[in-house]
Amino acid sequence: ADGPDRGLRKQAQEAVARPMPPDEVRALHLIADARRAREAGRDGDAVDAYREALRLWPRSREAALGVAEDDLRHGREEAARRAIDDLGRERDVEPAWLRPWSWLLRAEALDVSGERAEALEQYRRVLADPHGREELEERAREGLRRPFTPAPSPPPVG
Repeated sequence: ADGPDRGLRKQAQEAVARPMPPDEVRALHLIADARRAREAGRDGDAVDAYREALRLWPRSREAALGVAEDDLRHGREEAARRAIDDLGRERDVEPAWLRPWSWLLRAEALDVSGERAEALEQYRRVLADPHGREELEERAREGLRRPFTPAPSPPPVG
């Protein structure tokens, strides 16, 4: 807070004046865990971490999209759309790549509801600005080739 960089000094002073709540700190750690799990191909672990992060920090846009993506993949379109639409109304989203992720999920939700023309527009929007996220770009290209369909739900246990 006493350093020579004016911008960093201001950020540090703001952080000291308004410390982050413990649940939000824990949620940030869970979001980092979720990112690493996704990168390692452990989608189930990622979703679990996103769900817990969202429980601890309901305002986390990244956690909300992680949960919405899982909801959409498993045919829970209505729940997914709420999170996607909420993010679409926000102006400043951090990190910035959350916006194209929301566009991709919106495109997939539109495919699920049979609105293919609108879905194609959203896939093209992702391709125009994927924020350097190869996964988003690949999934948008796939969406242009064929409509998204949710995974079949597993049979009930017992």
